Amino acid sequence: MKRELSSGTLSVNRLGQLLLVRPTGRKKWAIPKGHVELGETPEQAACRETYEETGTTVRIVRAVPGFTLDNRHCHKDISVFLATIEGGTLRPDGAETEEVGLFALDALPKIIQSQARWLASVLPIVRSVVIEQVAHEACPDISQHVNGVPVVEQDQSPIGCDTPMR
Repeated sequence: MKRELSSGTLSVNRLGQLLLVRPTGRKKWAIPKGHVELGETPEQAACRETYEETGTTVRIVRAVPGFTLDNRHCHKDISVFLATIEGGTLRPDGAETEEVGLFALDALPKIIQSQARWLASVLPIVRSVVIEQVAHEACPDISQHVNGVPVVEQDQSPIGCDTPMR
């Protein structure tokens, strides 16, 4: 059986809304994802696929548990990264995606069967990062002090993605 590696994002905007796509010919929604190309890291592929399918640029925050897809011809391992939307304009690509949308985490549309259970399992991670992001924007020093004591953290900067334009 053929094996493939794909990569995608769970991207949120500053309001904590999740970016989803409605694949062409489908009635249900999915995360933006796609094949990792030769010479690409999974993170680069996730950023590229998100840009190609949605028109948005994203910044990787962290990896989250991925999922697998199996059919008669192929086994796909999908790496997934939590990301923040940094720019761009929402637009479907017209080939792979018919529609792009931002949804509140407690009001998601129907998700395609192959991702529904997985997405439900990782939503607590997404929620915790959204809460952390909102708290940090409201009080930027919140992560630098605990009980009034300064905390020095190792550099865990988000990964910036140079999205190749084709």
